[in-house]
Amino acid sequence: MYAARPYSPQEFVQRQAEWAEEVADYAAAADMYLKAKRWDKAIMLIGKNEWKDKLVEVMRTLEKTDVKPLQARPGACTSLTSHTHSFS
Repeated sequence: MYAARPYSPQEFVQRQAEWAEEVADYAAAADMYLKAKRWDKAIMLIGKNEWKDKLVEVMRTLEKTDVKPLQARPGACTSLTSHTHSFS
């Protein structure tokens, strides 16, 4: 027999996120991916579901130099800039 390897808190949250994604609870999955610092997975779900407020939240959370997660999912950002605003 072998002893089960204990999960770190981050790994545990990531597994919860994977399960939430499997049962189509995408909002919970995205939140858990964010807590597990799996920016790529979270941004993918956020962009897929067009949650603009959540994407802005992620962008504020990331370090200014950490652009790789956003570059990996460029389509997630296009919906934010697709609307033009005019100011009178």
